[in-house]
Amino acid sequence: MSPTTKLSAVALASLALFLPSSTAAQGKFSPAQIEQLVAPIALHPDVLLSQILMASTYPLEVVQAQRWVDRNSGLKGVELEEALKPQEWDPSVKALCGFPTVLKQMSDSLDWTRDLGDAFVGQKTELMDAVQRLRKRALDSGNLSTTPQQKIVRADGTIVIEPASPEVIYVPAYSPLVVYGPGWYYPYWYYPYWYYPPPHGGGYVSFGIGFWWGSACWSRCDWHQHTVVVDAVAFKTFTTRTYSTIPKAFADRPSRQFEWKHDPLRSKVAPRASPVPRKESPRIDGRGKGPRPAPPPRPPKPRKPDRG
Repeated sequence: MSPTTKLSAVALASLALFLPSSTAAQGKFSPAQIEQLVAPIALHPDVLLSQILMASTYPLEVVQAQRWVDRNSGLKGVELEEALKPQEWDPSVKALCGFPTVLKQMSDSLDWTRDLGDAFVGQKTELMDAVQRLRKRALDSGNLSTTPQQKIVRADGTIVIEPASPEVIYVPAYSPLVVYGPGWYYPYWYYPYWYYPPPHGGGYVSFGIGFWWGSACWSRCDWHQHTVVVDAVAFKTFTTRTYSTIPKAFADRPSRQFEWKHDPLRSKVAPRASPVPRKESPRIDGRGKGPRPAPPPRPPKPRKPDRG
């Protein structure tokens, strides 16, 4: 690791001291909080959702990767893979470098990313069940369906979202206040809104451009076992293309598939600040209307010393 990289890591770790504290520092997340955590990503394709969940457990690397992508925004395909080789991030973080909009959202909303990672590691069953509940609400509300960009598959009591083409991944955009129906709302005003509410009568999921980065999606959600499963062949292909030397921890894997495991040694983030209590907001209806709490007061400006 170069001196510049080390300095960046130290600076980012110091920054984490001043970030909002996670509920995980006080105990478990409530069912309502978990739903709020996964609401912005529950309708993503399974292959992309699983990458987000894994990468969220390494928030410091997410920030480093996003800054790197900003400096190398023109890289795509083979050029991007070659440029990623010297980087030491987890494969799940490297995979998101091909989805710059997702990576930026995770970096900009770092408190959300850290809490999502904590919930995925500590309450994986509750989190994955919450995703399925929200998908069912969107489906029942008529806001989730098969499109040219994705396929909705119902099997064995689960709802699976697959890309229409395995090579092209579309990132959906939607307002959680609308897409899950009028009975669902944000119970806490803590996490930022990723998407603006759609126009009147537009309770739908929309798509932008597709990302030709399907080869980076080497994992899937196992809804019955409540975990993320890695395709060993696709995983080895990706790491071969994006690492100069494949770390031994990545190389010694079964030949077919294996369950993803979090590596706590990679999560070297400074201790969290003191817990910040969260207040429940007034209920918001399904169209995103309703009173919003006033923003917190700004700290007073320091007084200039009197000149003697």
